[in-house]
Amino acid sequence: MIGHDRSEVPGFKMKCLVCKVELSHVFGDGDGPFQPYAGTAFSSGGHYGSTVFDPCDSTSLEVFICDGCLRELAHLCVHRTHGRREVIRYKFWDV
Repeated sequence: MIGHDRSEVPGFKMKCLVCKVELSHVFGDGDGPFQPYAGTAFSSGGHYGSTVFDPCDSTSLEVFICDGCLRELAHLCVHRTHGRREVIRYKFWDV
């Protein structure tokens, strides 16, 4: 199992990026990954073209969105299908 070192973010509370509600951990407040209950964690290694986050290394940025906001804003999301396909497919996300 991969370890999770939270020593540089003591007392960090997951909060919804949209409404700022505090999200509890599925695994309690232990040493596991940031896994929100009634929310989703999104991770990005950066994006070419971003003027805010594109580190070009092995780091990533992680944000959290509560289920309520995700449901409410689903019309702004696209669902990406990938895997053993030659083409990554996108479609409107139907919650």
